Amino acid sequence: MTCGPWRDVRLEIYEARIEDLHVVTTLNKDLSQGTVKVVSSVEGPAKHLRIQLLDPTGKALSNTTAQVQAGASSAQFEISTPDLWWPATHGKQPLYLIQADLVAQVFLDKITSHPRMERCSIKHLASSVSDPPKLSRNH
Repeated sequence: MTCGPWRDVRLEIYEARIEDLHVVTTLNKDLSQGTVKVVSSVEGPAKHLRIQLLDPTGKALSNTTAQVQAGASSAQFEISTPDLWWPATHGKQPLYLIQADLVAQVFLDKITSHPRMERCSIKHLASSVSDPPKLSRNH
């Protein structure tokens, strides 16, 4: 019997890194305005997180630099007339891209970590049950 690594092994060393990037999207009732909220958790002594939002074609829509406090940061983007995601047989499935980089405390143009990326969609979920079933409680 043999055991051990059978693929390439890579050792990563970092002072600070983006541990998690969580993206939540919402849409207003008339579907004209979308909100993208980005929440991140950071390991290490980082002070700032640069976050960029790109549209489904790769064009930069907005960017911001958020302060990291107690290992976390958040940012929010507003999108006018967003490209909506539809089920496969009903339309397109456009995905927005979130890119995040940790940056040095004083010089905000010096990247100090590998970027983290997440894709997200903006969609509206609704139910159109005209005659909902009656629920009964059995004892």
